[in-house]
Amino acid sequence: MKYFFRILSFFKTRFVLAVAHAVVMLFLNIMWMNSPLVYEDEYFLARILTVVKKIVLGAETKPDPERFLFINVAYNKAFIPKLGESEELLGEQVITDRKVLANVLKKIAQSTKKPGMVVMDVVLEEASLDDSILFVNGKMLGDRLLVSANEDQGKVLPPSVSLPYATASYTTLQEGLMGITSDAFFKYQPITPDGNKTLSLQMYEKLHHEEMSSGYMWNEEDNIPVFRSFIIDHPIRWYDLFMAPQEKRFPILYANDFLLLPDELIEEFVANRIIYIGDYELNDMHETVYGTTPGSLILTNQFLALEKGEQHIRPVWVIYMLICFSLLSYQSFWNENPFVNIIRKLFNINKNEQLDKLNTFAGLLGAVAIISIISYFVFGISIGIFFVAVYLQIVKFIQKLYKWIYNKIFWKRISDY
Repeated sequence: MKYFFRILSFFKTRFVLAVAHAVVMLFLNIMWMNSPLVYEDEYFLARILTVVKKIVLGAETKPDPERFLFINVAYNKAFIPKLGESEELLGEQVITDRKVLANVLKKIAQSTKKPGMVVMDVVLEEASLDDSILFVNGKMLGDRLLVSANEDQGKVLPPSVSLPYATASYTTLQEGLMGITSDAFFKYQPITPDGNKTLSLQMYEKLHHEEMSSGYMWNEEDNIPVFRSFIIDHPIRWYDLFMAPQEKRFPILYANDFLLLPDELIEEFVANRIIYIGDYELNDMHETVYGTTPGSLILTNQFLALEKGEQHIRPVWVIYMLICFSLLSYQSFWNENPFVNIIRKLFNINKNEQLDKLNTFAGLLGAVAIISIISYFVFGISIGIFFVAVYLQIVKFIQKLYKWIYNKIFWKRISDY
């Protein structure tokens, strides 16, 4: 017990100050995590940890394949006139065949066993002669249908067909060391900065009778704080559609094959399933931590992330981060690593070069990396390593600057007096 009291007495008031600073760090870290920007340390760490956790260790639980149906319209194309700014004919442009989409929706709507939800992840920006039949067949599904739409300067662009729609969020800004940005999907924002609820969120609210509202520090879901932006899991990947063993694959059908199915098979495929209609091979492909991924699969994984509660700021994670940030604050304020001091107290070690290395910036960076790794594996939440380490180094610098000013200026004036 004497070792316990020796350690406890060592912290005293310092630990109280460290905890207070840890609360500040936690709020700053949540604000940083809520940013749509992704920095290279976040991206590479998350990519490595994801591969280790999912592929090497196999630590993941797949959703039920029978809950979903994916319909591939990658090769169903049609030509429509391409008009210029003055409505002059420039030629022709390729779009997804609206007649095929209409027939698919009709087959689904006429099934005696209804789907849970139908997502048509096909951008309908240009008008087509077949839009009228697509509208009629889409209306047969009522509120079970959602059509993806694009955003332009914060405004959701309505499709050419008057069907229920919502913005599909695929892209995140990735910022490198030189400020270079690229389009990729890494973080998911259920509510865009302009207040638009994304398609996956609207679908989640509809099926689970939940409500998410936008806030300054964080969003709220039925009075529970949730991240405004978070890194999602990807339980369903392109591999699961096309490369996995047949018994483990998620059902995907080409639109033409789906239309040729007898009614009893269509009912089996449709009943209570969530159906995603989209391009899974050609154009609608986006970069993720797992490589190139179809946009419709990203929407699926966004929905699953919301269902799993990955957006929630859980109390146990907050406690974990407060403990870790308190220890890091202690090191930054007094240039002493509390872990090192505990080891020294327990084993009566006064000087050790290997232990002293833990008080360097590299040691601090390593400590934050370990904190982030544990956070990811235990809570599924990854934090920015470089941001936390640099912030603590700035705190150290300000502290040293304050001491220098105090010793050189303030104390000197008192001595002269």
